Amino acid sequence: MIVGNIEPAMFQYKDYDWIYDKTTECMGIAGTVPHGYMVGPGCDMPVNTPAINLGAMLHATQAFAQSKKWQDAKPR
Repeated sequence: MIVGNIEPAMFQYKDYDWIYDKTTECMGIAGTVPHGYMVGPGCDMPVNTPAINLGAMLHATQAFAQSKKWQDAKPR
């Protein structure tokens, strides 16, 4: 699930690399803790978010899902 802890305004004002890196950082936590931590905007996605920034979050999530860190930690 992708929801929850990146300041929504950052999706408007930061660039692709910042969003990608922040999502990857959060996924590193989400993927290795058993208590339901989720990743995404802290509230609603701002209306005028550039599509590339939403793409950055999705690309980081997909890359993490393929990483050894997630493959080793995910529930079987």
